[in-house]
Amino acid sequence: MSRNTITKNNKGFLLVEVLVTVVILSVGLTLIARSLMTGISSLEVIKQYTTGYSLLEDKLWYLENKYFIDAGLKLEEKFPQPYQDFKYTLETENIKDESGKGILNKVFVSVNWPTKNNRREIAIVTYLLNKTK
Repeated sequence: MSRNTITKNNKGFLLVEVLVTVVILSVGLTLIARSLMTGISSLEVIKQYTTGYSLLEDKLWYLENKYFIDAGLKLEEKFPQPYQDFKYTLETENIKDESGKGILNKVFVSVNWPTKNNRREIAIVTYLLNKTK
C-alpha cells in the first residue's frame, strides 16, 4: 500500500521537470543564437573597415609615390570592381610659409561606403610637395 501512495503523489512531477528543462534550454539556445548573429554582423563591419583602410592605404601610396601634387584639387570617384560601393575623396590645399611661397600641399584623402543605416568613412591627412609649373 505504501508503494501506491508514493506513485500517486509523484504522478505529475516528471511533466513539471520536463517543462522546466525545455524552458531553460530554449532560453539558452535563444541567447546563443543571438550572440552568433551579433558576431556575424560584427565580422561584416570589420570586413568593411579593413577593405576601406586597405583602399585608402593604396590610394595614399599611389599619391606619395608621385611626390608632387597640384593645389586646389577636389576629386570624388568610385573604386573599380569589386569595390564599387567604396568612394574616395581627395582634396588638396596649398600651405603658405612666411615667405609667401607655398611649397607644401595639405592632402586630405577619405574613403567612404554605405551601410544599412548610414555611411562609414576613414580619412587621413598628409603633406606633399606642390607641383611647380
